[in-house]
Amino acid sequence: MQNFILGELDGYYAYQDAINGKVQDALTELRNQNSNLDNRLDAFTFERVNRQDEGLAMRLLNEGYQQEAETVMEAAWQLATGSDYINEFAPDPGPLLNRGCGKMARLYHDFVSVSEGRSRMATCQDIADNHIGGGATQAERILAQRLLARDFAYVGEVNKGLDAINAGQSEIGSMGNPMEANEQRMAFAAAATDNGLFYKTIELANNAATAYDNFAGSAGSDADREDAIGSAKITAVQLNRLVNAVEASAVETGSLSVQEQAHIDEARDLIRGLMTGQGNRISNGALDLAASLPDPDARNSNYGVLVKRLSAAGFHDEAEAIARRSENTEADRNEFLQTIAKAMVTSHDFGGETALARRDLDRDGQPDFFELTGDQDERGASPLMLDGDIDGDGISVGQDRTPFCAECAE
Repeated sequence: MQNFILGELDGYYAYQDAINGKVQDALTELRNQNSNLDNRLDAFTFERVNRQDEGLAMRLLNEGYQQEAETVMEAAWQLATGSDYINEFAPDPGPLLNRGCGKMARLYHDFVSVSEGRSRMATCQDIADNHIGGGATQAERILAQRLLARDFAYVGEVNKGLDAINAGQSEIGSMGNPMEANEQRMAFAAAATDNGLFYKTIELANNAATAYDNFAGSAGSDADREDAIGSAKITAVQLNRLVNAVEASAVETGSLSVQEQAHIDEARDLIRGLMTGQGNRISNGALDLAASLPDPDARNSNYGVLVKRLSAAGFHDEAEAIARRSENTEADRNEFLQTIAKAMVTSHDFGGETALARRDLDRDGQPDFFELTGDQDERGASPLMLDGDIDGDGISVGQDRTPFCAECAE
């Protein structure tokens, strides 16, 4: 507690010096008070990666002292990319990229300019190339590419983000444990979605699904089955995240392309296959693995995961079938059904990105109707237009006797 109070006082005095025109004195104070380079960088900027824990630059920015803050940021940048810092922490990508160079690039992007953020990220790439290479472990090299992919997405450098994803994907291919490899694939899938590289997310998810299916088909122990279920779950999470991102893009464009609609369909089909084994893609659904677990608590916990993931993807009937399995207790069944009901009530076919509309039956990016609570001015400014063919059966709403059911007979 005493050290915390002293640290707060040190930060206060440094801040006072900075706003009174003595920025260099403030930096000298913080250097003297923080011999650990990681802690010094935090004191200059903010603690680790949490901007709520203000260091000097963040406090100055929040109080409107832009020029003083940029002077402190430049000192932090020189520290994060300097030889002392690099030599101390290489080849660990955590301090070098996440808490060092990448953190600073994101800060420049947000508070100076986009071009400055991108320029600083080029230096981060150089640091990764030169200091996280042959001497690094495979896990460190993979993490470095994940961080680069994430931060290039942050500053809008999509092509460079793709380069990092591809480099990481190449490393993953030689990992020994297929389920650990899938965990890494899904971390890169998240970066691909953030970069708007939806096709790449699908590619990574398909690779993960193949690895999962092969592993699940030969899982000989409960531990292996649990690992496989976990892999299916994290893949479903990233696929659902992709669906939300693609759907949300319609808010900006007014509709979805045929390719974007195909991404949604493929992602949802893959989720259902991973969870239940239904369809032509997956032979060993997580449901059968969960049902084979002898421990009722483990079985119940995994049923709950499957219900949640299926409900989030809109497969409410499949989720309900799991909820109503005979081995479930009444309490468990009710809990599962509550999860499904909540998902149905809160679902949003535009990724939660607009209050104008929530429903898009055929997922073409055009709303079935506008919400009554929507703002008229916002509606007028939005590219979203009501769907003239709600169920996507090729018959216009005015001529369709069953406009909400493409399969229904006339």
